[in-house]
Amino acid sequence: MKKKKRALVLAGGGAKGAYAFGCMQAFKEAGIEFDVVAGTSVGALNAFLWSADAMEKGEDLWNNLSFSTIYPVKILNSKFYPGFVIKIVSLLYVVFRLHWATVLRQEVPFRKVWIMVLSSLCALLPFLIMYAHFNDTFSHILMAIGIGFVIPFLCVLDTFLLDDDGKRGRGMGLYMSSILVVICCCYQQQILNIWPNHRLFTCMLYLAASMIGMAIFYGLTVLLKRVINAFWVEGSSILESGPLKAKLQEIIAESKLQVPIWATVARNVSVYDPDKPSWSVTVMAQNPPKRDYGIWNPIVSQKWCPKYIKLNELDSEKAVSYCAASAAIPFGIVPSITIDKVEYVDGGIVDNCPVVPILRYEEVDEIFVVMLTVFECDTKAVTGCKITTDDSAYLSRLFDLSEYPVPKGNKRAHELPDMRANYPPTVLPLQSLHTDARFVLFYPKKHLGGWFSGTLKFSKKYSKETMKQGKKDAQEKLADLGGL
Repeated sequence: MKKKKRALVLAGGGAKGAYAFGCMQAFKEAGIEFDVVAGTSVGALNAFLWSADAMEKGEDLWNNLSFSTIYPVKILNSKFYPGFVIKIVSLLYVVFRLHWATVLRQEVPFRKVWIMVLSSLCALLPFLIMYAHFNDTFSHILMAIGIGFVIPFLCVLDTFLLDDDGKRGRGMGLYMSSILVVICCCYQQQILNIWPNHRLFTCMLYLAASMIGMAIFYGLTVLLKRVINAFWVEGSSILESGPLKAKLQEIIAESKLQVPIWATVARNVSVYDPDKPSWSVTVMAQNPPKRDYGIWNPIVSQKWCPKYIKLNELDSEKAVSYCAASAAIPFGIVPSITIDKVEYVDGGIVDNCPVVPILRYEEVDEIFVVMLTVFECDTKAVTGCKITTDDSAYLSRLFDLSEYPVPKGNKRAHELPDMRANYPPTVLPLQSLHTDARFVLFYPKKHLGGWFSGTLKFSKKYSKETMKQGKKDAQEKLADLGGL
C-alpha cells in the first residue's frame, strides 16, 4: 500500500501555541510523520521545532515560557525588577502601541474599543469641569478653553472610523462633540450671567477662550509630531526579539531542518492591481493648452501581503531570521525583522492558518490543521480560520499582487494602458487551489482565552495547562479517526 503524504499546518496565536505543541506531542507518540510542515507566527516556531526534530527542547521551552524569556523589556533588568512589574509594563506598552496603531488608522484587534477609550479620555476633563458647578468667572473661562481644546480632537476621531472606500463611519467624534455643545447650551444662562450687564462681551470672551483652547490643541499636536519625528525610530520597541532568535539559532545549530518547512511572514507593500487600474493626472499649465497636456501616474495602495518562505532551502541564519519575523507581533509591539532591506512582521496579520503554500507548492494526501480557536464543527472551523477554497485563492492572488511590478509613471494620456476593470481578474487571475487531499482538523474543546488572557499570556502555568489540553484533545481526535 502506498504511503500517504501528510502535511501539518499550524495556526498562529501567541502563547496559545502551547496547545498546538501539545497536539504535536500526541502526533509524535502516535508515530505520525509529516512530509512537510507550515506555520504562521508561533505556528512557525512550532513547525521549526518539528522540522529540526527538537521536541524535547521545545517542551523545555514551553514549560519555562514567560514574556521575559522571549520578549524581554529593554529598559527593565529582570535581575532588579520582579516579574509582575515587567509583565505590567509589557502589557501597558502593548496597549499603547495598539492605541498608536489606531491613531495611524491601522486595522488592530478591538479597534473600536481603542477609539472609544481615546474619545472618553479626551472628553473626561471638560465633563468634570462642567459638572463641578463653578460660579466664578475664571472657572468658566477654563471650561471654555477645555471645550475648545477637546472638540477639534473629537472631530478628528471621525477620520479613524472611515472605511476603505472613504465613507464616513459611526462619527464618534462628532457625536461626543454634539454632547458637549448641548451641555454648553444648558449652561448658557449661567455663562451669560457672569456679567449680566455685558452679555455680548461675555459671549465674545467665551468664544475667544474656546479659540484659545483650539490653538493650544493644534500647537500641542504640532509639538507632539516634532517630538515623535525627532526621537521615534521606525520599527523601534521596548521589547527585544534577540533572545527568541538566540534560542532558534541554538536549536538549528544542534539539528538541521530535516522536514521541509514553510513559514509565513507579512510585509507592507505598495500594490498596483492591474485588474483594477487607477491613475492620477497632474494638469500642467500650458498656453495655449494642448490636447494631451496631463502627466499621469499610477495610484498604488498600501496593503499587508503574505510571503511564504521555504526555510529548509535557506542558510541557517536566514531561516532563523524569517522564523523570528513570522513571530514578530505587528503594530510596533515587537521590532520588525529586516531581511535583505525589507521589513517583515507576524504573518498572522494576513494569513494566520497557512494552507496556501501546501496547496500551491506541495502534493499531499492528508493535511493536518491545528487551530487555536474553539469551533462547533469542522465546517465552521474551515470558514472561521479562512481556509476555504475562495479564501486560499484570494490569499494566493494577494501574494502574486505583492510581486507584481508597479508600472512606470510620467505618462501621457495616449500612453496609458487599458483602464477597464476586470472581474473576475484576468491579468492576475484567481488560481483554483482545489485539492483532493483530506483535511483533518484539530481545535480546542475549551476556550483558550482572548487577546490579553490567551495570546499574550506568556506564563509557565498557562503554557503547561494549555499544552496538556492540546495533547489530550489530539489523542481523543486520533482515537476517533481510528487507523491513519
